[in-house]
Amino acid sequence: MRTARRLVFAFTLVIGIAMVATSVTAAPAHRVRGTIASVSPDTIVVTGSDGNPVTVKTTPGTRIIGQTAARFEDIKNGDLVRVVATKAQDGSLTALEVRDVPSGLQISAHSRGGQRELKSGKVLVSGSVASTRGNTLSVTSTDAVVTIVTVPQGAQIQRVTQIPLGSLAPGARVALQGTDNPDGTVTAVLIMVGGAVQR
Repeated sequence: MRTARRLVFAFTLVIGIAMVATSVTAAPAHRVRGTIASVSPDTIVVTGSDGNPVTVKTTPGTRIIGQTAARFEDIKNGDLVRVVATKAQDGSLTALEVRDVPSGLQISAHSRGGQRELKSGKVLVSGSVASTRGNTLSVTSTDAVVTIVTVPQGAQIQRVTQIPLGSLAPGARVALQGTDNPDGTVTAVLIMVGGAVQR
């Protein structure tokens, strides 16, 4: 269950605060979350969260994204980040989790960023990395508001990376976005991988 929640969170990171440079709005979006049942050249079958199989086609333009554990030093200026933090009485923020999308993935900002309070009482900070110093992260929203977050050694840092199609394997949990085809299949634009993917 915890892995599934992390996958949903990571997928929200990529879809919610960013859009792949290739347009995903040319046709109505179809989103699927589930587990890979089988893999064949240019096609995977995903058992959806409702238990029904979905045949997913891939193309040379399909982006396949996974996550790897990272260090604070891996976060670079210009990266997109989404940080879950606690807020002290003096207003200072301390990160619990950091999701980092490298600028080299050619994913552009889609939301304004900034900070907002979650139902849990924690604070969500998102935007572009302006600078790093020591163990602090400066995050800038699209309206130029800078938020400073301290990232302690125990914070969980995950870095989003592009992975090859050959890395997909049965049993891997995925969340994907694509377009519907007349034959009932889905052509994937973006596949977010978590769980038992073989690397």
